[in-house]
Amino acid sequence: MERLWSTEMKTAVLYQIDKCLLQISRVFLRSQPTPSPSQEGKSGVRSHLGIALIPFFRA
Repeated sequence: MERLWSTEMKTAVLYQIDKCLLQISRVFLRSQPTPSPSQEGKSGVRSHLGIALIPFFRA
C-alpha cells in the first residue's frame, strides 16, 4: 500500500493534518486558560492525548 502514495501526496496530506491539528490546538488552548488543580483530571488527559497523536501523524 505504501507504494501507491507519492512523496507529494504524503506531503500534502501531512500538511493538511498539521493545519487541522494546529487549529484544534488553538481552540483547545483558548478554551483552557489556566486549569486549576480541580480541573486537572479532564484537561490533563486530553492534552496528553493531543501530544501523543502529533508524532503518530508525522511518522
